[in-house]
Amino acid sequence: MNGEDLVERVRRHYQATDSPLLLAELGVELRKAGAWPIDGDKRPLARVLEESASDLTVLSDPSAKAFVVVTLKGEEDKAHRAFAARRRERLLGRLPRPVILAFCAKLEDPVYLRKTPPYRYSTKPDTADGWWPVDPEFRTPGLFVDPSRPVGGAGADRLISGIEDWAERHGVDLDALAAAEAKSPTPPSTASADPSVPTAANALERLCNAQPRELAQRLVVPMDIALLLSRTR
Repeated sequence: MNGEDLVERVRRHYQATDSPLLLAELGVELRKAGAWPIDGDKRPLARVLEESASDLTVLSDPSAKAFVVVTLKGEEDKAHRAFAARRRERLLGRLPRPVILAFCAKLEDPVYLRKTPPYRYSTKPDTADGWWPVDPEFRTPGLFVDPSRPVGGAGADRLISGIEDWAERHGVDLDALAAAEAKSPTPPSTASADPSVPTAANALERLCNAQPRELAQRLVVPMDIALLLSRTR
């Protein structure tokens, strides 16, 4: 394995896709090709690249050192974009579910989000005080969010972009919002307040319970999605 071979592998990767080339992925590729590890050479792959291929750059995400991206020299912006995308996706995964639903629930009425935990959204808050308006231009109505899985792909890009733009307009600190929810005590469940209401047994029931009371009765879920959620614990 020489520097030219390494550079060519990285170049081919970025010619085929815009996805970042992770150091771990390159390591798997080299192992399959029998090119690494090198007999008698105990250097980690990152050092091998740095010392053998001056046309390559190895960068770690400042917020997650284990997330390492390899690029061609001069194209480090690809790594920085990957770091930013990863941080945005992680933020989306930390946001309370009612916050996410406020931006993707398919509703014609104006939507509002409660400013204090436990967060929830409503179309008819008792008072304007204590609620943020969720402006229509920042919402993605109809985007399906499976309560049992993180949001990903193009839908996540649209969703988080809308949430970030909304937060900038209203001066909302999304990191603080997520942290406040995590620290807030768990509110009494409906089941504990009313013994006649059973505890949610699956994802479908959790989805329904997450809706404001005035919307739950109007919620329509396609049959195939309802079956999937009903089987998800």
